[in-house]
Order: sequence, then structure tokens, then C-alpha cells
Amino acid sequence: VSSHIYQAVREVITRRSYDRAVAATALAERLLQNEGAIVRQDDDIMVGDRPMSKDRELLTRMAQSTGLGFALYAGNRRIAVAAVLDAGTLPEIGDFAHGDLVDRVLRRREVYKGTVSYRDREYFAVCRPIHASGGQDFAPIGMIEAFQDKEAYFDLLAAAARSGVEDQVADVEERADGMESIIHFIDDVARRLQLLALNGNIIAAQAGEHG
Repeated sequence: VSSHIYQAVREVITRRSYDRAVAATALAERLLQNEGAIVRQDDDIMVGDRPMSKDRELLTRMAQSTGLGFALYAGNRRIAVAAVLDAGTLPEIGDFAHGDLVDRVLRRREVYKGTVSYRDREYFAVCRPIHASGGQDFAPIGMIEAFQDKEAYFDLLAAAARSGVEDQVADVEERADGMESIIHFIDDVARRLQLLALNGNIIAAQAGEHG
């Protein structure tokens, strides 16, 4: 039963990871469009008057704000990458895109959601086409990809879960300490009440004798 629960949890986490990457790539595409006209120029993508192969701001900002890695492609060649530590090792600039990305994104003009391998490591990846400004009816000029090292991500979640359990244990212990002090207080009050009752009985007995 525990293995089924574990697998179900992994499936939910994986689905949420893809949802986050889909939203992140859509946001990155909108940010590119807001920076200026998008065109393909030789082996680069120009946004306004900036070659994206030399940009060190947009992808870095996206990586830092989402915790994902990002790669930008001119056609099927990677021209820029950025990632935070937990997203995994950066793929090489200048390498060609994974075949599945090329088929789904450049040929079919669809969003790819799946796993890819970089340097013998498996990554969650979401990749969407980039079109030239005003050229939605034509073939994409490149791709924007968000990626996350799969095992590093689950290791991170496991560490967070362990930390959460430790916090819960500490919280329970703190509450137990609080309950213990309350019990001591109640015991003390009970003892005092017993003493008062005993004193009351003695006083009543003495009064009866005098009477």
C-alpha cells in the first residue's frame, strides 16, 4: 500500500511540476514579446535590438524567480541558458535540441511536456515555440524551454518533507511540554484544594467539639 501511495504522490508532484513549467515558459514568451520585436537573424534571435545569445538578464531573472532552468533556442540550436542550483547542471550552449523537442515544437508547433536527458541526467522539460513578431502563421524561429533535474527535485522535496516532519515533532514536543506544565498546575491546584478541604474539615470538627 505504501508503495502505491508513494507512486501516487510522485505522479501528483510531477504533474504540478509540468504545470509550473508551462506557466513559466508562457510568461517568458510574453516577456520576450514585451521587450520588442522578435526576429531571427542568422544564428541568433533578436528581441528589439538585443541579440539574445548575449543577454544575461531575462533568462537569469526567470530562473531566479521560478527556481527552474531556462534555455533559448534559435531554430534547433541552444543559444542561451540560465538556471539556479536546484534546477540542475546547465546544458551546453551551442548544442542541438533534443529530437523530441524538435519534432513536437518546431515541426508540429506544439508545446512539449516530458522528460529529456542532459549529461546522463533525466530532466522534466517544457518547451514551446517562439514565433517572429507578426508571424504566428509561419514556422517557429526558435524555442523557449524550462527544465528541472528530476532526481534533484525529488531530493529537494524529500529534504523539505523531513524538515517539515522535524518541525512538527518539535511542535508536538513543545505542545507536550506545555501540556505537562498545565498538568503540573492542575495537580498543584488539586493539592491546594485537598489541603483546603482538609483544613475545612478540621475547623468544622473543632467547631463541633466547642459547640
